[in-house]
Amino acid sequence: MSIVSNIHAIIPFVAKKTAAFSEQRLSVIGYKTDKKTGIKPASVCASIPVLSVRDCSPDQLVKFYPVLTKLIQQTQDSIVRELHESKQTQVRDDQIDIPAVIAFLEEESQGGRLTKDIVSRWFVEVLVEPLTLAVADKLGMPDDLSEADKGKLEGIINSYSASFQAMAGGKTAFSVEKARSLLKVLALLEDAENDSLAPKFSKKLNDMISAQESVLFDL
Repeated sequence: MSIVSNIHAIIPFVAKKTAAFSEQRLSVIGYKTDKKTGIKPASVCASIPVLSVRDCSPDQLVKFYPVLTKLIQQTQDSIVRELHESKQTQVRDDQIDIPAVIAFLEEESQGGRLTKDIVSRWFVEVLVEPLTLAVADKLGMPDDLSEADKGKLEGIINSYSASFQAMAGGKTAFSVEKARSLLKVLALLEDAENDSLAPKFSKKLNDMISAQESVLFDL
């Protein structure tokens, strides 16, 4: 992807196939479906050099301070939001101090912490296309969709997206029927076991089902 050492081509991204060159990282850009046209632009990528704070001069590091301060404060806001959405009414200092901020960012960067933004991007990149085809086929929609069909299809896809985004919170619980429906959606992925998020969602959904079936059994 790099024509010369300081020029890096932007090319189509193919999941599980496109890879970065040695000692570089793959910058992947995904897009959502355009609500007006119904068209989802293809994902693209570029193999680019890996940069870190070690590449910054002392003067450049100083210029990063305002950016880092903003990042710290935005992360604190994310932590408070997560606490609120999990029905907490208080936040302790040790939940939003620097170690807590670092831990939150590390977990998020490693894919361990799910956020609605992360899930939304994932859904667009890996599920929108196969799910759209599956839903259209199940509903018997023609290849040349009418505006009404497009609107109906978009509403269904957005509903599934919202369901997966809801699972970014730790307290979300669906009915057994809905959980099984979402598991069927995950089954549309060609390589679900090696997907970045599918196994996590699969575990969450199966845990929901097991918990509810256990309650019924106890009764």
